[in-house]
Amino acid sequence: AATVTPEGTEPPASEPIRTQLPLSDDTAPAVNQGFTTAFTYDLDGDGTEEEYFFGTLHQNIPAGYQHTLSDSFGIAAGDMSERTVFPCVWKTDADGSIVPVPEFAEKLIQPQVKLQRTEGNESPAPAICEADNSVWHGGVQVLFSIENPGPWYYSASATLDGQTLTAATMSHVFDFSRCLVTAKLEDTAAHVVALSILLLNLRKIQYAFLQFLDWLLGFLQPCEKLRAVQ
Repeated sequence: AATVTPEGTEPPASEPIRTQLPLSDDTAPAVNQGFTTAFTYDLDGDGTEEEYFFGTLHQNIPAGYQHTLSDSFGIAAGDMSERTVFPCVWKTDADGSIVPVPEFAEKLIQPQVKLQRTEGNESPAPAICEADNSVWHGGVQVLFSIENPGPWYYSASATLDGQTLTAATMSHVFDFSRCLVTAKLEDTAAHVVALSILLLNLRKIQYAFLQFLDWLLGFLQPCEKLRAVQ
């Protein structure tokens, strides 16, 4: 995930009343990550077009906003996990850092993000509502619970000077308690395998020791006979 500079991404001082949204009727393909769209635009009017990117920003990490094509997280029983995703335009610095370009916020027509199921995901829909910050519009806020496992697809779109821009990102949600059980089972299985190997090695050592005793007895018996003859 690429860290985003805070310029142009500050949340509003007070949270607006959010409108509940339905889950999109469209089903996304069974993919593992999203995508961005690169385009060129003469923003400052100097006659030179520069490269920009249309994509999504996540407000799901305490450090602030980030861009990622896919994230994965577990939820335990009784817990909730929030993901807020905005459509955004950015450029990249020489070091590869993502810098949002807020001048595009008012140029984008009908920016929106829709949450979609992916093929094979039949989990109940999470709670979805509209989300806006002080710059970017058309975002969604999604509240996941343990009832919503599986891959979820955020489809972003907007129109810029008649050109349709699209992008996407994903959230892979899993049941954290099942992961704990699986981890314990794997740990137990590892201990069983280690114990079996230890017992096998002990048996090999025991067998080698008995062979040595048999050889030693076979070596000592001729010596005793020789002493008796003398």
